[in-house]
Amino acid sequence: MSLGMPTQLILPYTLNAYTLPNQKKMQDPATFAWNLSVALLYKAGGRPWRPDRMPTGTCFVGISFYRERQVYGGQIGTSVAQVFTPEGEGLVLKGERFSWPFRRSPNLKKDSAKRLLEKALALYEQHTHVKPSRVVVHKSSKYTDEELAGFEEALGDIHQRDFLTIAEKAKRIRFFRLGYNPIIRGTKIAFPDKTWLLYTKAYIPFLKIYPGPRVPLPLEMIQHIGDSPEETLASEILMLTKLNVNSADFCSHFPITLEFSRKVGSILKELPPGKTPQSKYLFYM
Repeated sequence: MSLGMPTQLILPYTLNAYTLPNQKKMQDPATFAWNLSVALLYKAGGRPWRPDRMPTGTCFVGISFYRERQVYGGQIGTSVAQVFTPEGEGLVLKGERFSWPFRRSPNLKKDSAKRLLEKALALYEQHTHVKPSRVVVHKSSKYTDEELAGFEEALGDIHQRDFLTIAEKAKRIRFFRLGYNPIIRGTKIAFPDKTWLLYTKAYIPFLKIYPGPRVPLPLEMIQHIGDSPEETLASEILMLTKLNVNSADFCSHFPITLEFSRKVGSILKELPPGKTPQSKYLFYM
């Protein structure tokens, strides 16, 4: 991270599994080759793929948190913002430290929320050379009034904004359809309380398969503050589930704004104090 040099590590155990006879393989050879070659291409500066219809001028931001190492007593958290440009380029921004008591959902104070989003927008503008006309924020916990006030101040004259809370297993509801195959990817189910479900990893008619175990679980949109219609938000989430270049899967369960947040946090917590993390996504995969 301090040298600014992306690396790809391969354990001897992994290499032996594919080069020595009678060894148990963790993945089939095609999946192993795909994951390795795509990672090397991306870290060498290539672009394996990009979204076909990324909304022009839209800045997607995923906000998450991680607990710092136990040396601090495990009561300190740090915020992270993941920013995605219209090219599908992922950027990582380390936010401020805050007090995070155990068994409580993390939330930011107004000033911390404002500074985090301001830095995220500045990072977006630095890489795209234009100011976004619309900002979409994804978070896995509900927004507090303080967070919303801070975010609103950071947005300033950007009038198009959406704040969306994406959860899983909050409602504990599953749906089935008639026939042998599971429910179709992209299915959206709305409820009277303005919440809705979206199936992102489910049966794919084009492939004629459901690439997953057991009954598909939907994502749950339990809070939305903004102007965009649900259909627009759902379409964007489906697009963002296909931007994980760290996997050979057809799509991920969560959009990339939240899918990679735990991995990013696990890497950032290992950085020595005073070290500035690299912003490009390729340093975290």
